[in-house]
Amino acid sequence: MKKIAIVGSGISGLYAAYLLHNSYDLTIYEKNNYLGGHTRTLNINYNENVNINVDTGFIVFNKGNYPNFYKMLCDLKIDIEKSDMSFAITSTALEDPEIKFKDFNSYFANKARLLNPKYYNLLYNINRFNNLSKKTLNSLNIDNKKSLADFLNDNNFSKFFIESYIVPMGSSIWSCNPSQILEFPYLSYIRFMKNHGLLSLINQPQWYVIKGGSKTYVEALKKLLKAKIRLNDEVLNVEKLENKLKITSKEGVSSYDYVIYSNHPNQVLKIGNNLDNEQRKAMDSIKYSKNAVILHSDCSVMPKNKKYWASWIYKKTNKSLPILTYWMNSLQNIDKNYPVFVSLNPGDKINKSKIYDIHELDHPIFNSEALVAQERIPDLQGRNLTFFCGAYHKYGFHEDGVLSSIEAVSKLKEIDN
Repeated sequence: MKKIAIVGSGISGLYAAYLLHNSYDLTIYEKNNYLGGHTRTLNINYNENVNINVDTGFIVFNKGNYPNFYKMLCDLKIDIEKSDMSFAITSTALEDPEIKFKDFNSYFANKARLLNPKYYNLLYNINRFNNLSKKTLNSLNIDNKKSLADFLNDNNFSKFFIESYIVPMGSSIWSCNPSQILEFPYLSYIRFMKNHGLLSLINQPQWYVIKGGSKTYVEALKKLLKAKIRLNDEVLNVEKLENKLKITSKEGVSSYDYVIYSNHPNQVLKIGNNLDNEQRKAMDSIKYSKNAVILHSDCSVMPKNKKYWASWIYKKTNKSLPILTYWMNSLQNIDKNYPVFVSLNPGDKINKSKIYDIHELDHPIFNSEALVAQERIPDLQGRNLTFFCGAYHKYGFHEDGVLSSIEAVSKLKEIDN
């Protein structure tokens, strides 16, 4: 069997191994002490008698937009259960600072809104944005370079609409700074929203979580895969020597026929001395932002009125960057007697005595430069015995990582045969 090194064990690396492990001699390098990358489930001791599995990275999926990932879960016989994907905002930009987007009753939970034209106007503009976006997708004249900010300005959407809906929704979906979401390529943004049923106020897809936490599928893959798994073994250098690759890691030096980079592009650049200039340029065009991820039980991050508690909470004040919080009880069907939350970038707003874990995750920044790089990657596969996969190839989600692995493995087999 030919030897392949897979660098990184997130969904992309694991799925590539899932496709290849019967035909190649695989080694998976992982710098951390666990497999899974953004699939990170922690078991917390809530009190003396209660232990809870909580996801702190990948959480939800749906069957329609994650077909390959879902098929893998079925093949692995992984149990899933329905989740709730309600969304709420706490913001000083709103006259009434708390609002929940789920249905008519939750939106107008404060009956005073029934007499306030501003909230009807917000619904009108959500619908206008959705309809204009659908027309754009059906148009033959689409400007690939237009940003989300360009579209909003061209169509005279108000600051209230942008700050009360577009920015909170987009930055929540992509776990990014509010200023970054407005730089997102408009076409990519609306394609994602359309594919996920988010260009409509009704008929939303049913979302699911993995029962017992997302680590369940990682553990199943670990048992299945015929691969050498090297945890705590960071790759330090990859270089090409004639028709082989020499990989130097913390634990030593090994030779391989191919390498699959399933880590982040900024990490690839640090170690990929086998890459040519075009490969390096593509990797360098995709930037990342760092996000502090806090697992805790501090209810202060949630709306004061429990009627507005939702699975995602976007909280904005004038004094700080927004805090994005996932209400894990709602998402993972955890007993609400034990409130538990995952917050991104909360600064010092969380009571330290209620913190279970602090972690840092990198998320790709999808700007116009990243879009150009995504279009170039297919032509760069296979050069210098090298293949690339990762959720950054598309929108940054689990199914995107899976699709990138399918494409990389297909190209590898084509070249190898």
